[in-house]
Amino acid sequence: MASFPGPTGVPACPPVSFHPGFFRLPEDMVLREWVRIQERGQGRKGGFMNRNTVVGWFAIMLSLLQLVGLVRAAESDEATSRTASSDEQEVIVQIGGRMCEYHRSDVQRALTRFSEIQAVEFLNQHGTVLVRYQVGSAQPEAFADAVERALAMGWGCKAWVDRGG
Repeated sequence: MASFPGPTGVPACPPVSFHPGFFRLPEDMVLREWVRIQERGQGRKGGFMNRNTVVGWFAIMLSLLQLVGLVRAAESDEATSRTASSDEQEVIVQIGGRMCEYHRSDVQRALTRFSEIQAVEFLNQHGTVLVRYQVGSAQPEAFADAVERALAMGWGCKAWVDRGG
């Protein structure tokens, strides 16, 4: 094998061949390694990923997926029962102003002070809040006023009821 001269100060290096089978081990080496592992008794009995381990992990993952499916089914049933209630209504409260939509804890605290409110859900990062409430004495405009009072420290924070129009 011939070597090619390198630049000054760098030793000569042998030529490098990059043919398709360059990084593959010869089959006889793979076979010899497999025989050696079998002779040591580390074949099916030991090791990290034997058949029993793989089957066990598969069973665990399948159980977790079933559990997630049950939780999602329960959540969808709960959501269906919530919307099926005739004495419950939904309203959208919009929050506007400089950085006002990021004060979620203040908005949550202001709205949960009303006994009629069942749930408060932030729909996006732009100040859209879905409020589910029991029909009663409180009007949706009172919810917006409470949010606006809670955000009074902000720079021109406003809250209003979005009627969809």
